[in-house]
Amino acid sequence: MEQPTFSVSLACEDNPACIFTGMYMPIAITVKNTESYPIGFPRSYLQSRGPTMTLTDRETGQQKILKLGMPDRALLKDLTTLNPGETLSMSTVINEAELTAFRTQYVDLVAEIGFTAKIRVPDREETVQAKGGNTLRIIGKDTLERETQLKSGSEYRPRGK
Repeated sequence: MEQPTFSVSLACEDNPACIFTGMYMPIAITVKNTESYPIGFPRSYLQSRGPTMTLTDRETGQQKILKLGMPDRALLKDLTTLNPGETLSMSTVINEAELTAFRTQYVDLVAEIGFTAKIRVPDREETVQAKGGNTLRIIGKDTLERETQLKSGSEYRPRGK
């Protein structure tokens, strides 16, 4: 059996374009069983711990790995069954300090978000390692305005200046 996988879809909650306006960014995470068999997924443990997250500044390439929570390891035994094609929803938040770690103006980041987890699969006594993840772009409102003006050929002038 190959290493099982699951897919991860990401969306900024109530903010489909993921525009950073100076506040925290709530992220909706959808996990889908992409295998042809049911899997046992440690949802409670991973929701408590949070996903792995790496932020990359698109201009400089600098990266920041965000810290994980410290969940109760007993939650690893609490597995949610996901049948083939089924999904479950989770959430996380990237706070303002993390989003502005590289710069306070012209935020333009790629957030890589995912999970590595031990899941239960049929015909296996032990859990097996599996992973899934995805990326999304988070862009500051001022960055978006600047890009729009540059694309239109006009000189960029920040508001209020």
